[in-house]
Formats: sequence, structure tokens, C-alpha cells
Amino acid sequence: MNRFQKRRLYSLAALAVAVVLTLLACRALDIALRPSPTYSGLLLLATVLGLTLFNARKKLPFLVVLKASTWMQIHIYVGLFSVVVFLLHCDFKLPSGVFESLLAAVFVIVSASGVIGLYLTRSLPRKMTNFGEPAIPEQIPARRRKIQDEAEALVLKSEAELHSSSLTDFYLNHLRPFFHRRPHVLFALRASGTRMRELDEQIGSISRYLAEAERPLLKQLCELVEVKRNLDYQSAAQRLLRLWLFIHIPFTYSLLILAIAHAALALSYGARF
Repeated sequence: MNRFQKRRLYSLAALAVAVVLTLLACRALDIALRPSPTYSGLLLLATVLGLTLFNARKKLPFLVVLKASTWMQIHIYVGLFSVVVFLLHCDFKLPSGVFESLLAAVFVIVSASGVIGLYLTRSLPRKMTNFGEPAIPEQIPARRRKIQDEAEALVLKSEAELHSSSLTDFYLNHLRPFFHRRPHVLFALRASGTRMRELDEQIGSISRYLAEAERPLLKQLCELVEVKRNLDYQSAAQRLLRLWLFIHIPFTYSLLILAIAHAALALSYGARF
């Protein structure tokens, strides 16, 4: 068992212990006729506040209390723990009030985006290394235009020197839309999707009908297709990694504000200890 596996095992064990202790505490409060929802609500508010502090820690790197990787692990498992506390606080039922429903919906969005973000930040960086060297976002448009210009220059060369329109027709019908297309953000999740497979099949088909002198130019076009595909993946992956943060972080702060307001209202109108 390597270090990473041991750390995950210990973290899961700590999470299990925390969940069991919380369940036992809620049960003991119910037996003692104490309002367990009040206590679970305050515990949930504390966990949400702690999770929000993780983002503050990233913006204040001079506060070297723990390593960033350690903070991330704490953030992940406290986030999972907060889901259990949330279900306990709601008594595993859907909320009925408008404000409570809004608060629950925001909590679900934050939790779901957190899980999605965990998957993206774990998987996309590894995949990006398989699609060439990382691209600087500001340079991607210029690199994309350069690839387009090189592809069109090859087609014009074929037309001028070989006096054949086969490669030109293929380029206009199939390759030109690909070279001029900006990738969708979900391209980072399906880089080998149906559209790319169809393009590969079309390239394989046209190669059988080209003259021998045209095939070296087609090979160069294929190389440009691969470069463009790698650049598209880098662009889509970077945008997707930014997109989930634009969802997760604002909703996290919204959740904290709503949770504080909910706690204040509950303590002011009837909640007891």
C-alpha cells in the first residue's frame, strides 16, 4: 500500500468515525428530548464556514499553517461530512418552506459542483499532458489562426503545383469547418467523440482516391489536424476548469450568507438548546 492509499484509508476512517459520532450524538439528543436539529444546524453552519475558509487560504498564501494539499484533503472530507450533517438536519426529508428550499437547492449545487470539480481537477491535468505541451490561454487564438493559415497554404500549393482540386474540395467540405471551429467546453470530456471519429474516417477514405503526389500534402494536413485537436483539448480543458470554479465559489459564498441568515432566523423564532 503506497502513501496515497494509506492517506485515503485514514481519511475515510476518520470520516466514518465522525459520521458515527454525529449519528450517536443526534440520537442521544433525541432521547434526552433535546432539539437535535438546532445542534445539527449549528454544526452544519460551522462546516460550511470552514469549507469557505479553504478558498480564503488559497488567496492568502503567506498563511503557511498547512500545506495546500493537506488543506485540499481536509476540504474534500469535511465536504463529504457536511452532506451527512445536511441530511440529518433535514431529517432526510425535502424542505417545505420557500427559504429552506432555496437554501437546500444552493447546498445541493455547491455539493454537486464540488464533486464535479474534484473529478475534473483529478482527471483533466493528467489528460492534458497527453495532448501536447500546455497552451497559454492568451496565445491560443493566435496559434489557432496560424494552424488555419498553414492548412490553407497546403491546399493552395496542391491547387497550384499539382493542378488537382481533390484535396481542395475535401478541405472545403470537411477540414475547413474543423480548422475554423472553436471547441465546445465539453470537448475536454469527449475528445474522441463522434465528430472526431467521422473526420478520421473521412481522411482515411480520401487518401485512397488521391494521386501519389497529393498524399504527402494530405499527411501534412493530418499533422495539422492533430495539432489543432491537441490545442482544442488544451483550450476546452482550461475553460472547463475555470467554469466549475465560477459556479462553485459564488454559490459557496451565497450558501454561507443564506446559512447564517437561516441560523439567525431559527434562533430568533423558536429554536432552543
